[in-house]
Amino acid sequence: MLERLELQIPITLCKLEKIFPPAFFDVMVHLAVHLATEAKLGGPVQYRWMYPIERFLRKLKCYVRNKSRPEGSMAEGYIVEESLIFFWRYLHDIETKFNQLKRNSEGVHEDLYKGLSVFAHNGFPLNQDKSRSLTEQERKQAHIYMLKNCEEIQSFLCEYEQDNHNMDLDEWFHHRIMQLHKERDARVNEELLSLAYGPLYGIQTFKGYVINGFRFHTKELETKRLKQNSGVLVKGVMGDKMIDYYGVLNEIVELQYLVGKRTVLFKCDWWDVDNIGRGIKIDKHGFTSVNTTRKLATDEPFVLASQVEQVFYVEDGLTPNWLIVLKGHSESFMHLPKSNNENNGEVLIGGEAFQQDTQYTSEDFTSLFEEDEVVTNWDKDDIEACHDNITITSNVIEPIDSDPETDDEDLVL
Repeated sequence: MLERLELQIPITLCKLEKIFPPAFFDVMVHLAVHLATEAKLGGPVQYRWMYPIERFLRKLKCYVRNKSRPEGSMAEGYIVEESLIFFWRYLHDIETKFNQLKRNSEGVHEDLYKGLSVFAHNGFPLNQDKSRSLTEQERKQAHIYMLKNCEEIQSFLCEYEQDNHNMDLDEWFHHRIMQLHKERDARVNEELLSLAYGPLYGIQTFKGYVINGFRFHTKELETKRLKQNSGVLVKGVMGDKMIDYYGVLNEIVELQYLVGKRTVLFKCDWWDVDNIGRGIKIDKHGFTSVNTTRKLATDEPFVLASQVEQVFYVEDGLTPNWLIVLKGHSESFMHLPKSNNENNGEVLIGGEAFQQDTQYTSEDFTSLFEEDEVVTNWDKDDIEACHDNITITSNVIEPIDSDPETDDEDLVL
């Protein structure tokens, strides 16, 4: 195979000379003449290529700040790099480029919040805040959503569903907590009373927020920018199955409660994911598309910021008014399994890395070819393997009487 390739390369280059101008044939094109010969002499290229050396030279080149003293700049840069590695490994209180937080990181929370989960402080806002007042409908929608998504009051929600009453959830919860407070029930604390009273009418609004490793912008702010950061995804339950709700972020609000408690909600417009076929569809390749002309009829425009993931919408060139959903990536939503078992035919990550111990030769793969196929032997049998001591033998390099070498540039094809 290599001998035939060595004979065909000059013919191929001659055919290319009929098509391309002379400026096309630089030294890189000429090097193709020697590829087959190098493969026969040196074997597989991955054992002798220069990519690691070239990458290291580029790293040294990046250290140069003073072009009149490049060697000194490389030496100083290398010393600084070694110092940063030392600080990163042994001095954990010093921030270096190896341990600095990522752009959308929320920081390190040393003390976990021990109160109600809905009051846990997550993320941080972007841009300056503005103040406004909630309408009665917005306050009621936000308050009911907070109650339904507070893990610590699930027993009260079950009690509300079992009782026969004509009161809304927020009103019933307020009366129930006040009754237990008068009875001096141990379950009632300061935070539970604050949640029962509901949020204040005055709120703070933002145009950007960083949480869960994502950077969110409102739809209004996005109109002035090229990047898209307003797509949201919330996982919900419909009946007995999980469903993904896709939407667009309209407003970021910070609710204020008594005794200084705060929480952040996202107010969104949701696409109609309940109507499969007309509102949402999944093609044969597994891509999800949503119809922008159909919105979900719901009384829950608010979601907790800690529940939201980010998605991006791409226009469908074939179907108008449809957007293709692309999910974002964040370390906050990456749950790696702890075992190296197989799940539905896929190998799960988390076990030890695969290590190949057996050394194979070309003879082991002969059975993979047909009987009439020619199998190229890549093992060098003309030189004995050297283990401990390197010995130069006479059959390795043979003296050849020939004319002095001629540079490749002097040769004319």
